[in-house]
Amino acid sequence: MAIESLPGTGAPISARPRSRPLAPQRKIGLRELGKSERQRRINEAAKVVFGDVGYDAATTREIAHRAHVSIGTIFVYARDKRDLLFLVINDELNPVADQARQELPDDKPVLDRLCALARPWYRYFADNLTLGRHAFREMTFYEPESQDFGEQCARYRARMHRIENWHFEILAQGRERGELKFKGSAAVAGNLIYKIYLAEIRTWIHGTKPDVGQGIKSLRTKFSLVLDGLRNG
Repeated sequence: MAIESLPGTGAPISARPRSRPLAPQRKIGLRELGKSERQRRINEAAKVVFGDVGYDAATTREIAHRAHVSIGTIFVYARDKRDLLFLVINDELNPVADQARQELPDDKPVLDRLCALARPWYRYFADNLTLGRHAFREMTFYEPESQDFGEQCARYRARMHRIENWHFEILAQGRERGELKFKGSAAVAGNLIYKIYLAEIRTWIHGTKPDVGQGIKSLRTKFSLVLDGLRNG
């Protein structure tokens, strides 16, 4: 049976990147250290302000004041307030994405693997509800070709594409192993599963008291309905 490739890459699903030789460590100069420290202060200030007054009422002036930087410095790191929101959440979600991928079990059924992939995101957003709610709302209006969105929004969207590819990969591997019998495109099936995940976590995060266990239980129920059809071809 032909091995399907990851969407947009042409690489076979089973392919694993070869390890690269470690590059020699580069000394970090004072200028870079200063820039890193400024970004850390901006991130922390933005997270506090967004949490205290909400995204709509927050101002870049207040964030700059709390971070002890000029407003001009804010715009070095983010194009506008929306981009600043995604700067904060990008730096926090990148480790979550790494964890989700690394902890994905290879020897479990498809349903268990899909739920395992989702669980770290639910845990993160349970601890960061306000930030997550604002991010989901703002990304709803994201248009890839629009000039109104900055670099940080694009970074957020690129990570979402990676998550979609991971859903596709799980389904394609399930078919290779004989657990799933569907004959259509694994990329289309993966996109469907991914959209169910997005709809579920969006509904969950806007609930009164989002609970991780209940969120995963609801997600698992929806996944099960789709997988029943994919198992039977």
